[in-house]
Amino acid sequence: MSFVSFNQKDLAKVLTNCNLISPRKSEIELFTYTKVFIGAESAEFTSINSTIYFNTALQFGRSEIKEKDGLSFLIKTDLISNAVNLISDDMVGLEIDLEKNTLIVQGASSKHTLRTSVQNIDDFVVPQVLEAEIIAKMKVNTQDILEANKVAFTSVGNPKVVYQPEFLNICYTLLKDQNQVIVVSTDRYRMGRTTVSAVFESYNGDEEIPVNFLINPKNIHLIANCVVLEENLEFLFGKDYLTVTVGPNELTMRYGDGKFPDYDKIIPNSFSCSFYVNTKDTLQALKQVYFAARSNVINKNVNITISPTNKKITLVSKTDDGNSSESTINMENYEGVTDDWTQSFNADYLIDYISTVNTDTILWESNPGKPSVLSPAKERERQLCLVSGLR
Repeated sequence: MSFVSFNQKDLAKVLTNCNLISPRKSEIELFTYTKVFIGAESAEFTSINSTIYFNTALQFGRSEIKEKDGLSFLIKTDLISNAVNLISDDMVGLEIDLEKNTLIVQGASSKHTLRTSVQNIDDFVVPQVLEAEIIAKMKVNTQDILEANKVAFTSVGNPKVVYQPEFLNICYTLLKDQNQVIVVSTDRYRMGRTTVSAVFESYNGDEEIPVNFLINPKNIHLIANCVVLEENLEFLFGKDYLTVTVGPNELTMRYGDGKFPDYDKIIPNSFSCSFYVNTKDTLQALKQVYFAARSNVINKNVNITISPTNKKITLVSKTDDGNSSESTINMENYEGVTDDWTQSFNADYLIDYISTVNTDTILWESNPGKPSVLSPAKERERQLCLVSGLR
């Protein structure tokens, strides 16, 4: 029998990440387990499913380990996660008995006895990216890539209504000659694109040709869950897998299916008008008219009227049964056509993107009747969102 103890919050966070990967039920029962290896100074936790593999190490406090080479076992992920979260003490202990196939999760005044297993433990393998298959290694600033991912989440396709696989993924485009990675997604009605500076440690390919990698948004979401204080994240792009290293955490994920379109071609080269709006005011106005727009189940449409002479923008949403909402905001530095013009947009699309903007003002560029481009003030080269209007 062996014993180790962990900080309860640290162990609970590790198991939360395992729980996000390991399904409660699966046709492949192995996926419902987490593999635990107790070593000399730390424990390793590994969870897998068909698209992603998660591995992390956690230092323990007190330990009494009988096996010199460490010990390994499998435990149902949801059971150990729930048991640890029920313990309210600062420290939580794990008492392992491999002969009886039991794991006792214990606090100061409570304990939970769970069944362990070693059956098929050798099949619990995390794929390794072979050196010969490495396409690129790079480091990016943690906050920069998390912001880029956040923007991309707003425009990725909904699997309930979008069927082409490329539109269900987030695309990472590597630009080695510019030391950049572009994070982009589109559902064909909107597109979010952010450029992030990258430091390439190695690159195996033509440096002047952009390379696209499609990644499942659910897997990218796990990256943010693993971040604590890391200044940089390490990305290793292999032939079949992407490995992201976040401190002691390692995520290895399969690439998504499909071929991502040439997104630069859909961005207009010129606009007939442009103006600036206050980010907070615009978001608040959209939320006001959303009161009525949400009743339009299909497209959540809001009519936006631009009045250059008055320097005003009026947002109106109406329902078929006679309800309506209206809000007005100011605009600044208007340039372009002088006549009033009106266009309908999906309120969700605008709210989703504007909610991610960190600048006080937003640049809005448009050709009336065609898609508009929104971007943080003075940061258009770094980030933009293309939003199609409604007919």
